[in-house]
Amino acid sequence: GENAAAAGRALSSLGITGLPNPVTVEDVNEQLLQTIRAAVHAAHGSLGASAGPNAHLTALQGQLDRALQQIALLESVVGTHETTVAASASTNAARAGDGANRPRMSTITSQRALLLGNYNGKVVLKAASVENIVDAITDPTHQADIPTFMAAFLYTYRSFVTPAAVLAQVEHKWDSARASLSTEGAPVVQVEAANDIVMRVLTFIKKWIDDFRYDIDADPDLLAGLKAFTAKVAAVTDASSHMAPMGALLHKTLLQDKEIIDANYVHVNAKPAPEIRFRGSDQSEVTAVEEVDTVELARQLTLIQSALFRAVTPKDLLGQTTKRSATATPGPLELLTASFNDISQWVMYNVCTVPDVKKRAALVKKFINMASELRSLSNLHGMFAVVAGLSGAAVSRLRRTWDIVYSSRKTAEMWEDLMSLASPQANFGRYRDIVRSLSPPAVPYVGVYLADLLFIQEGNPNKLVADGEELVNFVKHRMLADVLSDCRKFQLVPYNLRVCPPVSQ
Repeated sequence: GENAAAAGRALSSLGITGLPNPVTVEDVNEQLLQTIRAAVHAAHGSLGASAGPNAHLTALQGQLDRALQQIALLESVVGTHETTVAASASTNAARAGDGANRPRMSTITSQRALLLGNYNGKVVLKAASVENIVDAITDPTHQADIPTFMAAFLYTYRSFVTPAAVLAQVEHKWDSARASLSTEGAPVVQVEAANDIVMRVLTFIKKWIDDFRYDIDADPDLLAGLKAFTAKVAAVTDASSHMAPMGALLHKTLLQDKEIIDANYVHVNAKPAPEIRFRGSDQSEVTAVEEVDTVELARQLTLIQSALFRAVTPKDLLGQTTKRSATATPGPLELLTASFNDISQWVMYNVCTVPDVKKRAALVKKFINMASELRSLSNLHGMFAVVAGLSGAAVSRLRRTWDIVYSSRKTAEMWEDLMSLASPQANFGRYRDIVRSLSPPAVPYVGVYLADLLFIQEGNPNKLVADGEELVNFVKHRMLADVLSDCRKFQLVPYNLRVCPPVSQ
C-alpha cells in the first residue's frame, strides 16, 4: 500500500535500487535487512580483519541477530499487514562463512515458521509452529511481554502440545545452555546467552509450579517429570551451580501438598474474621430462613460458593463445550452451576410457600437485602442467583406482594439497582464495569466468562497458514488466556469469614 510505496521511495533515495514494482512490505524488509547486513559486515572489516576472531566481532554478530528481529517487529507495527520473520539464504551463508563457533543469540528453531502481529497495541507472537512457540519461552531475544506470553502458553498449551513434549524441549534447552557454560574459553557473549537461557528456563518452571499447580497435580507423569528436573537443577555443581538453590526451592515446593499450602494462607494486614451473627449454638437447627440474620445468610452462602468457585480450574472452563456422559461424576464447574440453580429455586420456593401476603413481602425484602449484602461481599455469582430467583415467573407475577415491596422507596431503589447490575444489556456492560474494579476475594458471575470463552473458541481458527505451513494461532490462545486469568485472579484469595454450621447446612 501507500506505506510500502513511501518506504520504497525512501530506500531509493538512499541508493537502494532493484525493488520490484509493485513493491511489497516483504520486499522492503529484505532491502532493509540487506542494508543492515552490509553495514555490519563493513564494521567487521573496520575492527581489523588481520586480528582474526575476537569478542568484539562475536558481540556485533549477536547485535545483528537482535537487529534482524527488531526490524521485523517495527514492520509489523507500522506496516499494513503481518510480516514473516525470515532470514534470507544469503544471511545464513554469511553466518556459516564467519565460523561455526559463533553463538546464536536466538533459540528459535526455524524463523520461517513464526509470525508476528499486533495484539492490544503490543507486538506479539501471532502464530508459530509448536516447536517455535515452546522455543520462544527460552529465547533471550523474545523480550516483549514475556510474563504474559508464558501465562498464555501455560493456560492453553494442552490444546496443541503435550506436557511431556514441553518439558522435554525445555529441559533440552537447559542442558544445551549448561554445556555452553562448561566450555572453557567460551566467548563472553556465548556465556551471557547461555545464562539468559538458563534463567529463562527456571523462570518458566517457577511460573508453572507457582501459578499453575492445578495443571501439575492433575497429571502424575508431569509432576514426576518436574520433580526429576528440579532435583537435577538442585544437584548442579558446575558453572551453573548458582542456579542450584532455586532448583532446590522449586523441588521443595513440588513436594508440598497444595491443600496444605492453601490451609496456611495468611490474610496480610487483614482484620480478624467478623463475629458470627447467630444466637444459637453449633448444634442448633434452623428451620426457616426468617430465623437467620440476613448478613450471616449472605456470609455462609459466600463461603459455600467461594469453595466451589475456587475448585474450578481453567481446564474446566475451556472444556465447557465438551459433552459429558449423563452418568459421569459432576466436576467443579457443574457443581457451581448447580448451586446457582439450587439457590434460585430455593428463593422461589421459600417465597411461594408463604401464604400470608405481608409475610411474603417481608421475605422478598429479606432476599433483596441478602442480594445487596452478597454484592457487598463481592459474591456476584450468588447475587445473580438470588436476583434470578426473585425475577422468575413464579415470584414476579405476585403483584400484591411486589406492591408492598415497592411501598418502601429504599427497597425499591435497591431492587432496581440489583436488576440493572444483573442485566445482560450491552453484553453485561454494567456488570463488567463493576468486575473491573473488584479486588479479591470475590466470586464473579461465571456465566459471563463461559460466554466469552465460547465466542472466542468458535469465532477464531485454531490454525493460520503461512508459506503453505499450518501454524498455531497463538493470538487466539492469548484471548482465551486473558479471560482465564481475569477469572483466576479472584480464586487466589480465600474469604476471611467464620463458618456457622447451622446456617451453612
